[in-house]
Amino acid sequence: MLFENKKGYKFDLSSGKIDLFAQDIELENVKRKTPLMAEYVAGAGYLIQTPQHISLLTPDGAVKYSKYFDPPSSIGGLVQVAQLGLNIAGVDLDIKGNLDNIKMLSSLSGGALRVSNDQTDAVVEESVVAGLYTGPDSSSMTPVFEVTKKRFFNSKSIQGHKFIVAKIKSENAPTKHHIYMINKKTGAIDTQIELLDKTPNYLLMK
Repeated sequence: MLFENKKGYKFDLSSGKIDLFAQDIELENVKRKTPLMAEYVAGAGYLIQTPQHISLLTPDGAVKYSKYFDPPSSIGGLVQVAQLGLNIAGVDLDIKGNLDNIKMLSSLSGGALRVSNDQTDAVVEESVVAGLYTGPDSSSMTPVFEVTKKRFFNSKSIQGHKFIVAKIKSENAPTKHHIYMINKKTGAIDTQIELLDKTPNYLLMK
């Protein structure tokens, strides 16, 4: 099965026949360039998914459900800007080292036995939000500092469920992060686990 430009196509691998079975399909937060994977779910239809998206099309081309989950994200580089300001002011203080110590203590107090930087099955996209550069021309600029945004995409798919790490925003409470166990046939969240750390540093074993 292939989904492209709001259309669903079925391929018969034995005969080579291609059938258009779904048209004008709207999927949540899916654009033309969104990389999609598809699989057949026995007794339900065709599952379309990305690391943060999951949809199900019935065999007759209807959308049974379509869901998107915000990935965890973090802003980096602000520490670099602050450190630059302290250096200019002549203040000798290691912000990065102190924050690393605070992060370690926070993880230990939250129940983590150790802190690892390995990201299991994770995809990380990083983009520059703002920066300051110096140089004689645009082709030979040297960055003074950059503020970047990282988005952590992490999911695992097994026979009956898909696991997704998601960020949960609230106006009246701090942002939380969960692992959702999503039923492929119904789209229902069968189980959810709140994470201590927003980075997708975990291992799912079948």
